Amino acid sequence: VLLAVFALSQGTEITRIPLYKGKSLRKALKEHGLLEDFLQKQQYGISSKYSGFGEVASVPLTNYLDVSNIVDIQQTVGLSTQEPGDVFTYAEFDGILGMAYPSLASEYSIPVFDNMMNRHLVAQDLFSVYMDRNGQESMLTLGAIDPSYYTGSLHWVPVTVQQYWQFTVDSVTISGVVVACEGGCQAILDTGTSKLVGPSSDILNIQQAIGATQNQYGEDQGFCTSGFQSENHSQKWILGDVFIREYYSVFDRANNLVGLAKAI
Repeated sequence: VLLAVFALSQGTEITRIPLYKGKSLRKALKEHGLLEDFLQKQQYGISSKYSGFGEVASVPLTNYLDVSNIVDIQQTVGLSTQEPGDVFTYAEFDGILGMAYPSLASEYSIPVFDNMMNRHLVAQDLFSVYMDRNGQESMLTLGAIDPSYYTGSLHWVPVTVQQYWQFTVDSVTISGVVVACEGGCQAILDTGTSKLVGPSSDILNIQQAIGATQNQYGEDQGFCTSGFQSENHSQKWILGDVFIREYYSVFDRANNLVGLAKAI
Protein backbone atom coordinates (compact mmCIF):
# COMPACT_ATOMS: atom_id res chain seq x y z
CA VAL A 1 0.00 0.00 0.00
CA LEU A 2 1.43 3.37 -0.97
CA LEU A 3 1.05 5.68 2.01
CA ALA A 4 2.16 8.94 0.42
CA VAL A 5 2.26 10.63 -2.96
CA PHE A 6 5.17 12.74 -4.19
CA ALA A 7 3.97 14.87 -7.11
CA LEU A 8 6.17 17.08 -9.27
CA SER A 9 4.58 19.35 -11.88
CA GLN A 10 6.30 21.45 -14.52
CA GLY A 11 6.56 24.22 -12.00
CA THR A 12 9.15 24.34 -9.23
CA GLU A 13 6.83 23.41 -6.37
CA ILE A 14 7.14 19.93 -4.89
CA THR A 15 4.24 18.74 -2.78
CA ARG A 16 4.16 15.78 -0.40
CA ILE A 17 0.76 14.40 0.58
CA PRO A 18 0.38 11.78 3.32
CA LEU A 19 -2.57 9.50 2.61
CA TYR A 20 -4.97 8.23 5.26
CA LYS A 21 -7.76 5.70 4.99
CA GLY A 22 -11.25 6.95 5.72
CA LYS A 23 -14.49 4.99 5.80
CA SER A 24 -15.54 4.09 2.25
CA LEU A 25 -19.07 3.78 0.89
CA ARG A 26 -18.46 0.05 0.64
CA LYS A 27 -17.63 -0.18 4.36
CA ALA A 28 -20.60 1.95 5.29
CA LEU A 29 -22.98 -0.25 3.28
CA LYS A 30 -21.49 -3.36 4.83
CA GLU A 31 -21.89 -2.01 8.37
CA HIS A 32 -25.58 -1.43 7.67
CA GLY A 33 -26.10 -4.84 6.05
CA LEU A 34 -26.82 -3.28 2.64
CA LEU A 35 -23.72 -4.16 0.63
CA GLU A 36 -24.79 -7.56 -0.71
CA ASP A 37 -28.19 -6.25 -1.81
CA PHE A 38 -26.54 -3.25 -3.47
CA LEU A 39 -24.13 -5.40 -5.47
CA GLN A 40 -26.84 -7.85 -6.54
CA LYS A 41 -29.04 -5.11 -7.99
CA GLN A 42 -26.38 -3.41 -10.12
CA GLN A 43 -26.46 -4.15 -13.83
CA TYR A 44 -23.13 -4.74 -15.51
CA GLY A 45 -21.60 -3.86 -18.84
CA ILE A 46 -18.04 -3.56 -20.14
CA SER A 47 -15.56 -6.04 -18.66
CA SER A 48 -11.92 -5.42 -17.87
CA LYS A 49 -9.31 -7.76 -16.46
CA TYR A 50 -7.05 -6.82 -13.60
CA SER A 51 -4.06 -8.90 -12.51
CA GLY A 52 -4.74 -10.99 -9.44
CA PHE A 53 -8.43 -10.21 -9.18
CA GLY A 54 -10.06 -11.88 -12.18
CA GLU A 55 -12.68 -10.14 -14.28
CA VAL A 56 -14.45 -6.98 -13.19
CA ALA A 57 -17.55 -5.66 -14.96
CA SER A 58 -17.48 -1.88 -15.20
CA VAL A 59 -18.97 1.15 -16.91
CA PRO A 60 -16.78 4.08 -18.02
CA LEU A 61 -17.31 7.62 -16.80
CA THR A 62 -15.37 10.88 -16.91
CA ASN A 63 -14.35 12.34 -13.59
CA TYR A 64 -12.27 15.10 -12.02
CA LEU A 65 -8.79 13.95 -10.99
CA ASP A 66 -6.81 15.97 -8.46
CA VAL A 67 -3.41 14.67 -7.29
CA SER A 68 -1.80 17.47 -5.31
CA ASN A 69 -1.06 20.22 -7.87
CA ILE A 70 -1.78 17.90 -10.81
CA VAL A 71 -5.35 18.39 -12.01
CA ASP A 72 -7.12 16.65 -14.91
CA ILE A 73 -10.78 17.44 -15.46
CA GLN A 74 -11.34 14.75 -18.12
CA GLN A 75 -10.02 11.50 -16.68
CA THR A 76 -11.89 8.34 -17.68
CA VAL A 77 -12.38 5.84 -14.86
CA GLY A 78 -14.17 2.51 -14.71
CA LEU A 79 -16.96 2.27 -12.15
CA SER A 80 -17.21 -1.39 -11.13
CA THR A 81 -20.68 -2.91 -11.21
CA GLN A 82 -19.77 -6.57 -10.77
CA GLU A 83 -16.77 -7.93 -8.90
CA PRO A 84 -15.30 -11.43 -8.51
CA GLY A 85 -15.59 -13.06 -5.10
CA ASP A 86 -15.07 -11.11 -1.89
CA VAL A 87 -11.70 -9.54 -2.73
CA PHE A 88 -12.91 -5.97 -3.14
CA THR A 89 -15.46 -6.32 -0.36
CA TYR A 90 -12.91 -6.99 2.35
CA ALA A 91 -9.79 -5.32 0.90
CA GLU A 92 -8.57 -2.12 2.53
CA PHE A 93 -8.46 -0.35 -0.83
CA ASP A 94 -11.42 0.79 -2.90
CA GLY A 95 -10.00 0.62 -6.41
CA ILE A 96 -7.00 0.01 -8.66
CA LEU A 97 -4.86 2.69 -10.30
CA GLY A 98 -3.48 1.16 -13.48
CA MET A 99 0.01 2.43 -14.35
CA ALA A 100 0.84 0.04 -17.19
CA TYR A 101 0.75 0.77 -20.93
CA PRO A 102 -2.47 1.93 -22.66
CA SER A 103 -2.67 -1.37 -24.59
CA LEU A 104 -4.04 -2.89 -21.36
CA ALA A 105 -6.62 -0.18 -20.77
CA SER A 106 -10.34 -0.63 -21.26
CA GLU A 107 -11.79 0.37 -24.61
CA TYR A 108 -12.15 4.13 -25.19
CA SER A 109 -10.22 5.00 -22.01
CA ILE A 110 -6.84 6.65 -21.49
CA PRO A 111 -4.82 5.66 -18.40
CA VAL A 112 -4.19 8.26 -15.73
CA PHE A 113 -0.46 8.69 -16.34
CA ASP A 114 -0.94 8.83 -20.12
CA ASN A 115 -3.36 11.71 -19.62
CA MET A 116 -0.81 13.44 -17.42
CA MET A 117 1.85 13.03 -20.11
CA ASN A 118 -0.44 14.12 -22.95
CA ARG A 119 -1.47 17.26 -21.05
CA HIS A 120 2.13 18.00 -19.96
CA LEU A 121 1.19 17.81 -16.29
CA VAL A 122 4.42 16.10 -15.22
CA ALA A 123 8.00 17.30 -15.60
CA GLN A 124 9.22 14.02 -17.09
CA ASP A 125 7.34 11.12 -18.67
CA LEU A 126 8.25 8.69 -15.92
CA PHE A 127 7.23 7.72 -12.41
CA SER A 128 9.00 5.88 -9.62
CA VAL A 129 8.09 3.79 -6.60
CA TYR A 130 9.68 3.37 -3.19
CA MET A 131 8.15 0.80 -0.85
CA ASP A 132 9.15 1.14 2.77
CA ARG A 133 9.85 -2.18 4.48
CA ASN A 134 7.70 -1.18 7.44
CA GLY A 135 4.92 0.13 5.19
CA GLN A 136 4.82 3.60 6.77
CA GLU A 137 6.83 5.80 4.41
CA SER A 138 6.23 4.41 0.93
CA MET A 139 6.23 6.90 -1.92
CA LEU A 140 4.92 7.20 -5.47
CA THR A 141 6.79 9.87 -7.42
CA LEU A 142 5.10 11.28 -10.52
CA GLY A 143 7.35 12.87 -13.13
CA ALA A 144 10.63 12.60 -11.23
CA ILE A 145 13.27 10.36 -9.65
CA ASP A 146 14.13 10.89 -5.98
CA PRO A 147 17.77 9.87 -5.26
CA SER A 148 17.16 10.00 -1.50
CA TYR A 149 15.36 6.64 -1.74
CA TYR A 150 18.19 4.58 -3.21
CA THR A 151 21.93 4.00 -3.02
CA GLY A 152 24.42 3.61 -5.87
CA SER A 153 23.34 4.03 -9.49
CA LEU A 154 20.19 3.13 -11.37
CA HIS A 155 20.51 0.17 -13.72
CA TRP A 156 18.35 0.49 -16.84
CA VAL A 157 16.78 -2.36 -18.81
CA PRO A 158 14.59 -2.02 -21.94
CA VAL A 159 10.91 -2.91 -21.91
CA THR A 160 10.39 -5.91 -24.21
CA VAL A 161 6.58 -5.85 -24.50
CA GLN A 162 4.69 -2.59 -24.07
CA GLN A 163 1.75 -3.93 -22.09
CA TYR A 164 2.86 -4.63 -18.54
CA TRP A 165 6.29 -3.37 -17.49
CA GLN A 166 8.01 -6.44 -18.95
CA PHE A 167 11.73 -6.96 -19.45
CA THR A 168 14.37 -9.70 -19.80
CA VAL A 169 16.07 -11.29 -16.80
CA ASP A 170 19.37 -13.02 -17.56
CA SER A 171 19.26 -15.55 -14.71
CA VAL A 172 18.54 -16.06 -11.02
CA THR A 173 21.57 -16.96 -8.93
CA ILE A 174 22.17 -17.75 -5.25
CA SER A 175 25.78 -17.58 -4.02
CA GLY A 176 26.95 -17.48 -7.64
CA VAL A 177 25.03 -20.61 -8.65
CA VAL A 178 22.22 -20.39 -11.24
CA VAL A 179 19.07 -21.80 -9.63
CA ALA A 180 16.39 -20.49 -12.01
CA CYS A 181 15.77 -18.65 -15.29
CA GLU A 182 18.76 -20.33 -16.91
CA GLY A 183 19.31 -18.86 -20.37
CA GLY A 184 17.07 -15.87 -19.67
CA CYS A 185 13.36 -15.32 -19.03
CA GLN A 186 10.70 -12.61 -19.13
CA ALA A 187 9.65 -10.76 -15.99
CA ILE A 188 7.00 -8.18 -15.12
CA LEU A 189 7.57 -5.50 -12.48
CA ASP A 190 4.20 -5.16 -10.74
CA THR A 191 3.26 -3.16 -7.63
CA GLY A 192 -0.12 -4.92 -7.65
CA THR A 193 1.40 -8.32 -6.80
CA SER A 194 2.50 -8.91 -3.22
CA LYS A 195 4.99 -11.77 -3.76
CA LEU A 196 7.65 -12.81 -6.25
CA VAL A 197 5.99 -15.26 -8.64
CA GLY A 198 7.67 -17.67 -11.05
CA PRO A 199 7.35 -21.06 -12.78
CA SER A 200 6.82 -23.94 -10.34
CA SER A 201 10.07 -25.78 -11.05
CA ASP A 202 12.17 -22.63 -10.71
CA ILE A 203 10.46 -21.56 -7.49
CA LEU A 204 11.00 -25.05 -6.06
CA ASN A 205 14.73 -24.72 -6.80
CA ILE A 206 14.82 -21.38 -5.00
CA GLN A 207 12.87 -22.66 -1.99
CA GLN A 208 15.24 -25.60 -1.65
CA ALA A 209 18.28 -23.35 -2.01
CA ILE A 210 17.14 -21.08 0.85
CA GLY A 211 16.09 -24.02 3.03
CA ALA A 212 12.33 -23.50 2.85
CA THR A 213 10.03 -26.51 3.27
CA GLN A 214 6.46 -26.99 2.11
CA ASN A 215 3.65 -26.62 4.64
CA GLN A 216 0.06 -27.25 3.59
CA TYR A 217 -1.24 -24.89 6.26
CA GLY A 218 0.70 -21.89 5.01
CA GLU A 219 0.79 -18.72 7.08
CA ASP A 220 -0.15 -18.06 10.72
CA GLN A 221 1.45 -21.25 12.00
CA GLY A 222 4.28 -19.60 13.90
CA PHE A 223 6.77 -20.07 11.07
CA CYS A 224 8.47 -17.65 8.70
CA THR A 225 7.05 -17.97 5.18
CA SER A 226 9.04 -17.10 2.05
CA GLY A 227 8.03 -14.39 -0.38
CA PHE A 228 8.16 -16.73 -3.38
CA GLN A 229 5.07 -18.19 -5.04
CA SER A 230 4.82 -20.71 -7.88
CA GLU A 231 2.67 -20.34 -11.01
CA ASN A 232 1.80 -23.40 -13.07
CA HIS A 233 0.27 -21.70 -16.11
CA SER A 234 2.93 -19.19 -17.17
CA GLN A 235 6.67 -19.02 -17.76
CA LYS A 236 6.74 -15.30 -16.94
CA TRP A 237 8.01 -14.03 -13.64
CA ILE A 238 6.19 -11.34 -11.66
CA LEU A 239 8.42 -9.22 -9.45
CA GLY A 240 5.98 -7.95 -6.86
CA ASP A 241 6.19 -5.98 -3.64
CA VAL A 242 8.79 -8.23 -1.96
CA PHE A 243 11.15 -7.31 -4.82
CA ILE A 244 10.19 -3.63 -5.02
CA ARG A 245 10.83 -3.20 -1.29
CA GLU A 246 14.44 -4.12 -2.03
CA TYR A 247 14.83 -2.10 -5.25
CA TYR A 248 13.75 1.46 -5.95
CA SER A 249 11.90 1.20 -9.26
CA VAL A 250 11.64 3.74 -12.07
CA PHE A 251 9.12 3.33 -14.90
CA ASP A 252 10.29 5.43 -17.86
CA ARG A 253 7.60 5.86 -20.52
CA ALA A 254 9.62 8.32 -22.61
CA ASN A 255 12.35 5.77 -23.31
CA ASN A 256 10.48 2.52 -22.50
CA LEU A 257 12.95 1.56 -19.79
CA VAL A 258 12.81 0.16 -16.28
CA GLY A 259 15.35 1.52 -13.80
CA LEU A 260 16.36 -0.37 -10.65
CA ALA A 261 18.61 0.60 -7.76
CA LYS A 262 19.13 -0.74 -4.24
CA ALA A 263 16.52 0.88 -1.99
CA ILE A 264 17.56 2.52 1.26
